[in-house]
Amino acid sequence: MRRVGAVDSTERTYDQTVVGWFWDHDLNGTYHPPGQLLQLTGTVAKKFKLDTYETTRLFALSALSLADAGIAAWDSKFDSPINEWRPVSAVRATGGANATWEPLSADRSGAPWTLCFPAWTSGHANFTAAWAGAMQHYFDRDDVSFTAHSEDPHTLVLSRQMNSFSQVAQEGEFSRLWLGVHFRWDAEDGREIGTNVADYVFDNALQPTRPGRPDQR
Repeated sequence: MRRVGAVDSTERTYDQTVVGWFWDHDLNGTYHPPGQLLQLTGTVAKKFKLDTYETTRLFALSALSLADAGIAAWDSKFDSPINEWRPVSAVRATGGANATWEPLSADRSGAPWTLCFPAWTSGHANFTAAWAGAMQHYFDRDDVSFTAHSEDPHTLVLSRQMNSFSQVAQEGEFSRLWLGVHFRWDAEDGREIGTNVADYVFDNALQPTRPGRPDQR
């Protein structure tokens, strides 16, 4: 993280920088991660030409999964004995050349910026994994292609081609490392929690009132 998440990193690739900013949406004035993912729900619903009932259930499943993922993420941050500092604090504490380390993450003016609550677990990883899990369960498949969009003020691309739901979860997970705002275990544990949330929601809530699944051609 110290090497690839620094604002002046020479190891972070261009695509990693693209991914980091594309999924960020931390700043006020953006639709934040849940809004970006709910927009994707609509994109996929249109791709499959779902009717009103199917679209409503898909939105309900993805929205409930996102809401519960948010609860789970912030419970892990504030309702556990783990109170993990952010990378910028940890790296600077090592001293020497690291004393002035800055993350890629920045505010609208471009100044280095880090969220002011505990790092463990990653909210972004929770959200993207929960969304991906909800979509996988609903369509009973993962290999669906669609175009995602970003409105983050720092994004390097406005749209990005996705080839699966799990690609969203993976990029959401690793994006936090490339921005220098999370450690890898924050992201890995967040993705696991988000996946578990989606599994629980699908098995226990919003059960279909009529048989069958949407046409998956």
